[in-house]
Amino acid sequence: MLDVMTLRGPDDAGVVEVPDAVLGVRRVSIIDVAGRRQPIANETEAVRAVLYSKISDRPMLREELRGLGHVFRSSTDTDVLVHGSEG
Repeated sequence: MLDVMTLRGPDDAGVVEVPDAVLGVRRVSIIDVAGRRQPIANETEAVRAVLYSKISDRPMLREELRGLGHVFRSSTDTDVLVHGSEG
């Protein structure tokens, strides 16, 4: 399936299999070009996500989540999504 989506993200592709799902993503490298590959997981790998979008208030949310003790492995929007979903 990811081969069909090459035009949506020619820079990178990633897949992760978990017990009840398979996540796949094609990526255009805009933010954090050399950063972590998707799918991105939280510290415990209990939460994983792929994102092909932009979070407009990412810098503000990132600082707020850091203040709550979250550790980021990249500067991507997806990393903010993963940690923001933890609550």
